[in-house]
Amino acid sequence: SSGNTFEVIKIIWITWGMVLSMYLLHEYKTIEKHFYKLNKYIENTDKKYLLSEIIEQPKYIEAIPYYYILKKASKSMREEINTIKNQKKDYKEYIEKWIHEVKTPISAIKLIEENNKTSTSRLVLQELEEYVLTDELGQHFDTFFENYKKGIVANTDKMGVWISGFFGSGKSHFLKILSYLLENKEIDGKRAIDFFETKIKDPMVLADMQKAGNTSTDVILFNIDSKSESNYKTSKDAILKVFNKVFDEMQGYCGVLPWVADLERQMVKEGVYDKFKQVFKEESGYEWAESREDIFYEGDAVVAALNKARGMSEEAANNWLEKADGNYSLSIEKFAKKVNEYIEIKGHNHHVVFLVDEIGQYIGDDSGLMLNLQTVVEDLGI
Repeated sequence: SSGNTFEVIKIIWITWGMVLSMYLLHEYKTIEKHFYKLNKYIENTDKKYLLSEIIEQPKYIEAIPYYYILKKASKSMREEINTIKNQKKDYKEYIEKWIHEVKTPISAIKLIEENNKTSTSRLVLQELEEYVLTDELGQHFDTFFENYKKGIVANTDKMGVWISGFFGSGKSHFLKILSYLLENKEIDGKRAIDFFETKIKDPMVLADMQKAGNTSTDVILFNIDSKSESNYKTSKDAILKVFNKVFDEMQGYCGVLPWVADLERQMVKEGVYDKFKQVFKEESGYEWAESREDIFYEGDAVVAALNKARGMSEEAANNWLEKADGNYSLSIEKFAKKVNEYIEIKGHNHHVVFLVDEIGQYIGDDSGLMLNLQTVVEDLGI
């Protein structure tokens, strides 16, 4: 009957409507998942222009043309970069050839160097000579070095010092002078602390300063805002990431890509880092230190260097290059362990001192960043 026919048609329409709804929901979820992964890629990489190299091909047909357009655009960009690199390489070779032809005898260079201090040395020398030590500053030096000595003669978990003062009170200058004294480098035949022998009236304070200056120390002085990458402050571990970056840079490793720094550190332990850099230069024509931040653009050279220096198969090397960034993780505990391992390798009661300028301005009223700093300091003291 017509009534039954209508019911059948209605059931068919409802059934197809449900099927279509399920299909559209599945497509929506697929697209949502793809863009979620894409967004995670962008958040977790410092080199966002390498997006086309690390994203997977989408599983829905509408996005595939855009995927290949992005690939082609990226390829064109890489070719343009390689062209510029080759031009720079040719120019560099020309300059090196020119320098070789007109170079000054080594003896003359040494004479010039002895008679003309570098601008940096002259500036440090001037700052140390002209530094005015007021009674208040003298008390601050007394407090600092008395407490710093505790970490030299024994163990202490009191690791952090906060320098406070109103705007323009000289906090940054005081921090810089501390860096000179702790590092205690020789400038014009005098150690940094020698400049304070006539400024410090209390012989006990001077003795504490000399003890600190005679202790093997790596001093890392940095402005945290200038060292922070643009995407760091959105992370709860922003302070940790900056500390890790400057620590890697201090050792000559890649600061921008911490997973690359970890590879370099491991190769140093294995005794193959120099060979890796040599093979990389032979394969790419570039120095490793100049190219490592663009590691994906020199993928073939990296794989070849890993193969010849570390004995990795090409498959394993390619797999590492593809997944190392995504697999990398950093925690405060790992960072503290890394610093401790470095200190133990150095031996002789070696110290590492982080002197952080503008930390208060960087943290502001963000309690999460303050907690991150506090935890970093506490774990370094364990």
